[in-house]
Amino acid sequence: MSENTHEEEIKAFFNDIDVNGSGSLEVVELKRLFGQNAETVAAELDGIGNGGNGDGVVSLDELQSFFNNIKANTETAGKDGEAAVKKALKGLRVTLEKAPKEEAPPALVVEPEAPKEEAPVEEEKPVEEEAPFAEEPKVEEAPKEEAPVEEAPKAEDEEVVDIPDNEETNKAAQGLQNLKRKKDAKAKVAAKRAELAALDEAEKKIEEEAAAAGVTDQTTEAELEEMASGPEADKAATMLQSMQRKKDAIKRVEAKKAELAAAKEEEEAIDIPDNEETNKAAQGLQNLKRKKDAKAKVAAKRAELAALDEAEKKIEEEAAAAGVTDQTTEAELEEMASGPEADKAATMLQSMQRKKDAIKKVDAKRAELKAAEDEVVAVEESPNEEAPAGLESAVSPRAQIAAAKELDSKLNPPAEGAGGEAVVEAPPAE
Repeated sequence: MSENTHEEEIKAFFNDIDVNGSGSLEVVELKRLFGQNAETVAAELDGIGNGGNGDGVVSLDELQSFFNNIKANTETAGKDGEAAVKKALKGLRVTLEKAPKEEAPPALVVEPEAPKEEAPVEEEKPVEEEAPFAEEPKVEEAPKEEAPVEEAPKAEDEEVVDIPDNEETNKAAQGLQNLKRKKDAKAKVAAKRAELAALDEAEKKIEEEAAAAGVTDQTTEAELEEMASGPEADKAATMLQSMQRKKDAIKRVEAKKAELAAAKEEEEAIDIPDNEETNKAAQGLQNLKRKKDAKAKVAAKRAELAALDEAEKKIEEEAAAAGVTDQTTEAELEEMASGPEADKAATMLQSMQRKKDAIKKVDAKRAELKAAEDEVVAVEESPNEEAPAGLESAVSPRAQIAAAKELDSKLNPPAEGAGGEAVVEAPPAE
C-alpha cells in the first residue's frame, strides 16, 4: 500500500504476531498485544466499515488500513501523520516484545475428526434394505380423485365481477396505491427508528469502553501519540483504538439519524385526499367487493349442495337395497320388528331415518343457496354510489379503501416504487 512509508515495518510487525504463519492474525495471536480486548480489536480491524472483509481474521491489508487511518486522522488535525504511525508502531512493538510467545493452534487440528463422522454412516446401510417393504404406491391414487372437485369453484370465481375501467374506478385504485405507499413509508420509518436505537445502544457501550480505557472528550490523539513513545505505550495503543471506535460509532449514529429524517419526509409527502369525489369512487370499489363476495358465496353453496346431493343419492341406494321404498311406513316396520324379521326391520328403520336426515340437509342447503343468489341480485341492482344496506357507510376514503383490500390486480396496479406488492390491510379511519 502506498498510503504510508512504513509498509515494510508493518509487514515485519505482522509476521512477528502471526505465530502459526497462516498469513492472517487470529484472536489467539492478538491476545499477546491486547489481552482480553483481543476479540473486540479483531472485529474492529476486520470490520467491513473499516476496510476489512468480515472473514473473522485480520489480514496484512487490514492491519495496513488501521495504520493508514491513524495517519489520515493525524494529518486532518494538521500534524505529522508519518510520525504518528511510527510512534504507534513503536508502542505496539514494545508491548509485543514484553509479551510471552504463545503457540497459536494450527488450522490442521480439525482435519483428523472428519473420518470419524463418516464411520457410523456406513454401519447404517442395512436399514436401507427395509425400504421395499413399505407399501406407499397405493397412496398416490388419492389426489387424483380430489383434483377435479377443486377446480370447479375457481372457474366461477374468475367470472364473479366485471370490474369497470372508468375514471371513478381508476381514482379509487389510485387511492389504494397511495394508501399502500403510505403504509410502506410508515414501515420504513419504524425500521429506521429500530436501527437507530440499536446503533445508539452500541455507541453507548463503545463510549463506556473508551471511558474505562481512560479516554475522555478532552483526550487528543497528539497526547496519546506522545504517550506511545514512553513507558505507557500499551495503554496509549488501547486508548487510540477506543478513541477511533468511538468516532466511528458517532458517525454511524449521525448517518442513521439522517436516513430517519429522510424517511419521515417521504411519509409526510404522501397525501391521501378526503373529499366527496374520492369517497364516492372508494364506495364504488366497496360495492364491487360485496358483489364479488356474494358470487363467491353462491359458488361455495353450490359446491356444498352438490356434495350433499351425492351423499343423499348413496343413502337412498342403501335404503333401497335394505328394502325401503317411498311407500314404506314406520308403522309397517314397527309391526315387522315384533315378528321373526326383527333384524331386517331394524336395518330398514335405520336406513329410513338416514334417508330422511339426508333429505332435510339437502333442502336446508338449497334454501341457503337461494338466499345467496338473492343477495347477488340485490347487489347487482343497487347503484354504486349508495352505501350497502346493513353496513355502516365509511366516513373517509381510508375506511372505504380498506373494504376493497382483496380486489384483484386490476384495481391495484403497481405504483412507482411500490414494487407491485398486494394491498395489505389498511389502518383504521380516524
